This record gives sequence, C-alpha cells and structure tokens, in this order.
Amino acid sequence: MRRPARFVTRALLLASTLAACSGSSSAGAPDAALPYTGTPGEPVVVEDVADILIVPVTVNGVTGTAVVDTGSPIVALDPSSFVGAALPDGSGPVDMLTVGALHFPGATVVGANLLTSPDPSIPLGGSLGCAVLCDFSVSLNYRDSRLTLGRGAPPANIDTPGASVPFVLGGGGLVTLTDVPGQVTFPASRIMLTATVEGTDYPFVVDTGSSLMTLRESLFSGLVKDGRTVIGGIDTATVGMESMSSVARLRSVVIGGVEVDGLVGGDDQSVEETLDSVATETGSPVYGLVGGSFLRQFFVTVDYPNAALHLQRYTKGGPTFDSFDRVAIGVAIADGSTPATVTYVFVGTAAAKQGVAIGDEVVAIDGHALAKLGETAITTLLSGPVGSAKTLTFGAAASASLSNKTVTIAVDDVLPL
Repeated sequence: MRRPARFVTRALLLASTLAACSGSSSAGAPDAALPYTGTPGEPVVVEDVADILIVPVTVNGVTGTAVVDTGSPIVALDPSSFVGAALPDGSGPVDMLTVGALHFPGATVVGANLLTSPDPSIPLGGSLGCAVLCDFSVSLNYRDSRLTLGRGAPPANIDTPGASVPFVLGGGGLVTLTDVPGQVTFPASRIMLTATVEGTDYPFVVDTGSSLMTLRESLFSGLVKDGRTVIGGIDTATVGMESMSSVARLRSVVIGGVEVDGLVGGDDQSVEETLDSVATETGSPVYGLVGGSFLRQFFVTVDYPNAALHLQRYTKGGPTFDSFDRVAIGVAIADGSTPATVTYVFVGTAAAKQGVAIGDEVVAIDGHALAKLGETAITTLLSGPVGSAKTLTFGAAASASLSNKTVTIAVDDVLPL
C-alpha cells in the first residue's frame, strides 16, 4: 500500500543552513512598507492543489505561478519558470512584480529553484512569502479558490464574527540557502501560536505552504500509539527533494477556541531538521505546522499588521471530505504514458471486494478520461463523501467482472480513527 497519495507538504518553510542568524520576534509586520501601486482588497483567482493555493505571479512581464506560503520569509522564483524575466542570481530586486491588481516596483526576490512539484502536471514556479504578504491583511478562501491582499469584502456563507487568534511574528536574520549565492535576509515572519492537539497545548507555526497539519515525529508517534489507522510511505515534496511521510487522523485540533475533528495530520522524514531550524531562528520550540488540512475548513485572514489570525468557518459549501475519503485505490500514469493503471488497493475496502488489482487499467472516472491527467487530478476524481460512489471504466483487468467494463465502486474512509 505504498504511495496512497502525493502532497506538497512544504513549499518553502525552511530547508537552509542558518548562518549568523539573529532571531527576533515582533507583534506585527516589518516596519518598512513595501511600495506598491494598484488597489488592495481585490480577490485573485488561485488554484487549490492538495489544500495549497497557487497564485499567478508576473515578473517583468513574464507570468508564472507561486505557492501562497506564509511559511516562507521570502519570495522565491525559479528562473526556469520565468524565462526572460531577468531574475537575480540569488537575492535582489526586480523591476516589477505583479500579483492580481497590485504592482510592486523594485520588490526583492530570490532567483533560485527551491521547489519540487510532486506532480509534473502541476508546475510550481516559486513561493509568495513574507516579503510581499507581511505588508497586508491576507485572506485565503479555500472554498472559492481566492486570495486577497488587503482588506476586501468577505465572501457569503461564513461564520460571523468567527475566531480571532493573536500571534507573534518570530524569527528573522541572515541565512544561507542551499545553492543560493550569498546570504539572504529573512524578516520576522514565522506565525507562531498555540494549537491544542488532542487536549494538550503545543507551539505551532502557521504554514499555508503545507498540505497537512504536520507534527514532530515524537508528537505524532505518541498520538498513534492508541491503535488508530496509520498509513506510511506517502510521497511528499520539500525544497529540492522528495521525502516520505506517515499520516493518521487527529481526533481534535483546537486553535483560538475553534475545533476541527478528524483532520489528517502527519510526520515527515525531513520535517525534524526543518522544525529544528525554525526553532533556532525563533528561539522558541516548534512542534509542527498548521497547514491546509486545518485551514481549509475556514475563510482565513492572516492580519499581519495587527498580528491576528481570523478563522471564519464556512457555513455552506465548505469541505465535507478529504483525499483519504476515496475509492480505495491509487491510479497513476507512468512517465506520461497511457493507460492509467492501479498502483495499490486497500485491503478490505469496497474496491478490494470488487476484485480491483494492482496493474488493472483505468480508462475513466465518472466519465472523465484519465489519459492526460496527473496524480493530483486523478486523486480528486477518486475522492468523495464516504458512502457515495464513483463510476470507473476499466480497460484490461485481472478480473473478468471488471475487464473492459464500467462499474460503480463505493467510497471508503481509508484512514479511519
């Protein structure tokens, strides 16, 4: 049952070597205002990929994409994704950076390839971090796939007033990033707050560049000793490398008095060094990352100027399932070839009982042809509310009852508590 899903777990939290880093903390955003023109408060359409929001970014007339990443102190852009944009080699200014209706002349970016997309069909050109975000009240609408820099009109059907959670912006200093020339200045950007995980308080960092509620290995392993379902061998992507994670459902996570039950949390082979680096930078312990599996439940506003996180639960149209509520198989297209084939089957599930086997060809899901889709899109098609069903069209299959037939298979929770 390896590789049940792929996730972008941390777009650019910190995979670096700290050098002469003077840790600091502040109540709000940096003092120096970032010059800009245009109208703040206008929503920008973004793409939601595995509970990470990806926004169009234009640099010197060249448009690419960037992860909306509160875990990143900087704006990092891959020169190969912004060909002709004259990005600096390392940290430096660009003539113009544009996000939605806002234009930032002379914005400082780091020109370097610091991202790895776990799904080749979804290119990631960089990360949009504190160097831009920290000057604004930033709203993230996971339900409607919108990003707003500056105060704008709230969407319909959200809880009012919701919860307001004070935070501290921690960290900052001079750092050395792997494969980036010179040193890079990090502002105080780590959104530090308290999360109550299954009844115990822990210091966490809010990271919209993380798909999951990501925990230190010691915390995760302690929680799952109660025998809840754990899935290991999850492929994940961090800065410049791939890693492996284990995931389980968390019984309860409370932040600012609002609770989410049954969300997916995980640990990661690479997360310990990352959290250690952030703890060194901030001078405070860090037990994990508040990522998309928690944040997606809410209309989220990160009010950097006033150092407050606002969480307004969706009252209509919010998430009712996640990628572990699914037809209990994995389907992938190897190296861009066709057809798509089954890569694993969860034992004891509806799919297994109907005879789905590794290597079976899957042509379509609910009528959507899979020939040109990436793993993320296929996972989305397989997912749905537990008890619902999906229609799968098979090509060649081990079972005669499936081969070249269209069948209906129920959705299971493959990660039950």
